[in-house]
Amino acid sequence: MIHKIKEIHLKITKKNKLLKKISNKKNVLFIRNFAIAVSGIFVGTSVFNTIISINLLNSQKSGAQAPLTYNLVHSSGQSYTQIKKNVINRNVFNATGDIPSEDSDDNPLGLIKNFESVSCNTSDGKLPVDLVGILYTGNSNTNLVTFKDSRVETADVYREGQTFIEHDVYQVYKIASPYEVQIRHLNKKICLYTRTQVKASVKNSQNNTDMDNEQVYELDSEYVSDQIGPGFSKILNSARLVPESASGKTVGFKIYGISPGSIFEKMKFENGDIITSVNGINLEDPSQGFKIYEALQDETNITLQIKRAGVQMTKKVTVR
Repeated sequence: MIHKIKEIHLKITKKNKLLKKISNKKNVLFIRNFAIAVSGIFVGTSVFNTIISINLLNSQKSGAQAPLTYNLVHSSGQSYTQIKKNVINRNVFNATGDIPSEDSDDNPLGLIKNFESVSCNTSDGKLPVDLVGILYTGNSNTNLVTFKDSRVETADVYREGQTFIEHDVYQVYKIASPYEVQIRHLNKKICLYTRTQVKASVKNSQNNTDMDNEQVYELDSEYVSDQIGPGFSKILNSARLVPESASGKTVGFKIYGISPGSIFEKMKFENGDIITSVNGINLEDPSQGFKIYEALQDETNITLQIKRAGVQMTKKVTVR
């Protein structure tokens, strides 16, 4: 009895193994067939798209029109004038617009382009403004010139390239030196001069009664450099210096509008003070105003002569 049971169990086990093998084979076949089918679909789709694209491109080329061209004659035997007439007759550019002259350009005033080569003219008649003074730094970006219109009380400061207010046919062409400014009036170059030389003043004697008031100051070099600013940009805004005249002659520069904390306040300047000389150089010319700024920038010992309410004073400054 036991022997029969073992035989039955053995048969069942063999049957289960056989069924398992068949099942595994079916799974492998299914996966393989599925992969082949997907690959076939992908390849077929790519081939179909390629064929369609080629057909579309061929149909577009066959239906395209020839490019439009203007029938201009490019023969070397034709002149520019004849070609221009052909273009005008075909009305290529516009229907009603005017055709510019062959010789016209974008310079309706006929201005000379190489203006630097134009010689100076010092007898061109009276300008609409009067030259007051020149502040020359040697840099075209920071050079300044002052002109005054007789119709107004204040003077105007200009840089190179700027035109006069209400007289834009006059342009500050070049500030050539502390004594010369060049004005462009269309194709004419007008050169204006302040002085031809700088006079050195004779220092007043220490026994002069006007020299009794002497003030001494010490300033830190870093502070002075910061107060001057690049290209004198900061110190120019810390106070205003305007030429002061007496009997038709410049006697110095009056200072006013002193900013709090500025270098002029540190040196105890007061609004209305007139600076008459810097390190022995009399400020008898409007172009010498920049000597004050240059001395502060370059010198370590500076002597300033000033007048305050008619009284002569001396300010000595040491920059350390």
